[in-house]
Amino acid sequence: MSEWFDFSVEIESMKEVQFTVYDGYVDRCTGTRADCSRAFLTAVPPDLPYNTAELILRNNRISNINDETLQNLKNLSSLDLQDNLLSVVLSDSLPRNLQKLNLAENAFQCSEQASINLTSLQNLKELDLSHNNIELCIPGNLPVGLEVLRLNRVAYNGNLTLSPRQFEHLPALRLLSLEDNNVVEFPGEAIGKLSALTELSLARNRLRVLSDMVLPSLVKLQLLDLSFNDLGQVDTKSFSGIEKSSLMSLSLSGNRMNTVAPSAFSQMPKLTNLTMDQNPWNCGCDLLPLREWLENATVRELLGIAEGHVLNCETPDDLKGQMVSKVPLHYFCGNSSGNTTVPPSTTVHQTTLPTNVTTAIPPTLPPENKLFNFSIDSISEQTVQLSWASNDPHVEFQVSWSSEHSSVRYSGWENGTSFGINSLTPDTKYHICLMAALQGAVEGKEVESSCVSIITIAKHHSVTMTPTGLGLIIALSVCIVIAGLGFFLGRRFKCRRKNGGYHSMKSDG
Repeated sequence: MSEWFDFSVEIESMKEVQFTVYDGYVDRCTGTRADCSRAFLTAVPPDLPYNTAELILRNNRISNINDETLQNLKNLSSLDLQDNLLSVVLSDSLPRNLQKLNLAENAFQCSEQASINLTSLQNLKELDLSHNNIELCIPGNLPVGLEVLRLNRVAYNGNLTLSPRQFEHLPALRLLSLEDNNVVEFPGEAIGKLSALTELSLARNRLRVLSDMVLPSLVKLQLLDLSFNDLGQVDTKSFSGIEKSSLMSLSLSGNRMNTVAPSAFSQMPKLTNLTMDQNPWNCGCDLLPLREWLENATVRELLGIAEGHVLNCETPDDLKGQMVSKVPLHYFCGNSSGNTTVPPSTTVHQTTLPTNVTTAIPPTLPPENKLFNFSIDSISEQTVQLSWASNDPHVEFQVSWSSEHSSVRYSGWENGTSFGINSLTPDTKYHICLMAALQGAVEGKEVESSCVSIITIAKHHSVTMTPTGLGLIIALSVCIVIAGLGFFLGRRFKCRRKNGGYHSMKSDG
């Protein structure tokens, strides 16, 4: 049976601090790693070992640490005070060698006097102030050497508002977490001078339009977490305001995405982790490029499908709950009511074109509810020529193509009306898509794609003539001519030998 004990400890100020502990804590709250959590402590224990390096005091009832108890722990480098009742913390009450401090889930609030002042903790590298009501008074007096700052759910009454220079005094910051703060638009100016920043988490906010996020060019993120926001469709321009070349991990899970263009990730050469599960995927025409992309085993590994990050269809009803990667390709755009003028399920075999793809007549202008019509104009061994027509001069187009043995390639976004794909492999099936986006349109509102599969013409084999072979043919031709001439003369004259010579006579006939 567990028992409760009451202790009274006399401290230097001659005041007594009463704290209650659970008897099981004594065995844990000792050594270089002292775990004093969940012990119902109301004050920091005074008898901690002098060599304590990590002190865990989370889930207690501590309301004040402004005494010398912690200062005497000269080796203390990590202090966890999460889930207590602290409302004021001053650096004078903490050891100077402290490198990691967790103050999440306490009772800090904005007041006339600063409730958090950690300026003198010059060795502090990690700080967690999450789940405190400090939306309007995020401390600016933090150590300049701070590398990790977590401010998750600090906006209790509305949207977190960051000033343009919110974090400029933290040049060494490499990880910033602002999760669950009702952020609708993230001001890139707030991290304008954080050239060391490599990880940014904006998960569980209310971001709606990716292209609205514009980050300073000197910020080269390696990890960006945008999971569980309100993001809609993702296209090539969605990440136009972010430096993509350095990005290694991107999370888009739990948003409102029902379509996505694989070309959106084409300029992320270092990307090794991409999660997009828990989105309401619409397994129709617009999702076909993604479905084709999933044919590649490397892409499936990138998306972590084997690890449980599965992409499931939400609509149509007959495909709801099925894995996107398992739905047969012919289920996408299976009828003429889709967005494409060239059905993606149609295979153009060599020079035989389907009836709705012309070779001589250019594509007609589309109806008012569509951005474009397009056609395949010609197919050869190594090239495919396509053209398109649009009613709107502000529409930009991009062409993508891939085969079973090659990755997806893309053209640039242009305002042209035709494009030629070169350097293809003969007698090979290619999947070609034309994507259109209205310039300046709200993301996901005016984007269309149209796809078709073709097979390039088989290569015609020809005989390569070497000089020796050519000489043999010429010699053979001469012999044939001489033999033919001799046969002709033999028919005109009869020759016989007479008196040691030849005597020619005219033919009797």
